[in-house]
Amino acid sequence: MGTSARLRVCTFLFATVVIAEAASDKKYFKLGGSLVLRPAQVTGDITSVSWKHNKDLVAEWVKDKVPPTFYGVLKDRAKMESTTAVLTITNMTKDNEGDYSAEINDQLQGDAHTVVFLEVVPIPEVVQRPLTCSPSEKTCTLSCHAETKGAEPVTYHWKVGEKDWVKGEKDKEISNTEGEEQPKTFTCRIKNPVSESDSKPSDNPFLRRTSEGGPNGGAIAGGIIVVLVLVLGVGAAVAWFFYPNHPLVSRFRARKTHCLAY
Repeated sequence: MGTSARLRVCTFLFATVVIAEAASDKKYFKLGGSLVLRPAQVTGDITSVSWKHNKDLVAEWVKDKVPPTFYGVLKDRAKMESTTAVLTITNMTKDNEGDYSAEINDQLQGDAHTVVFLEVVPIPEVVQRPLTCSPSEKTCTLSCHAETKGAEPVTYHWKVGEKDWVKGEKDKEISNTEGEEQPKTFTCRIKNPVSESDSKPSDNPFLRRTSEGGPNGGAIAGGIIVVLVLVLGVGAAVAWFFYPNHPLVSRFRARKTHCLAY
């Protein structure tokens, strides 16, 4: 392959990379939020600026002739710096989605800014799998569950006990390793470019007490009391019938007879 051919291939590949990067350069906003759009930096004085939303003129300024003026989806919800052409949009709605392009001194400035609306991420919940995960299991999986449709792209983060947040996956495998200190709780967080939400701390299933599946201390104590009452009752009955002359039995019989006579 000749030098000129190689040069054309390299130029094509470079242009492809630039276009791909530009296409993936998105700006996100949430309902009621704000957004700042910055055009490519220009040299020299700026004498005119215009911004278009898709193909519609939504903002313009001309030095000494037209003050910053806004139309359509930007009316009463934007401001523009005449010295830099930076556009700030406030109280945004879904109508603000689309491509924004700037012209400075009648020259188009770079690629369009693609603006995308995102829902705020909901509060997630830590879900254990299997649901019967217990100290008898060797491993379990925790899932950071939430309905993220409309809020994507999202990222997942985990907090183990009191340690710092660490970025991870939606699912987190935990191990019940003998001899290792186990954290008390696990907490997950979901983030997107405009919001984040945390779950409630979830108790470590490997530290779950037997109160959920077996007898606990209160139940054992109650059982002992019942057994003692039964033993005492049987003992009293045996003494009443088989040892009528025992001093305690005789005294009780005398008290009972006295009460009946009265």
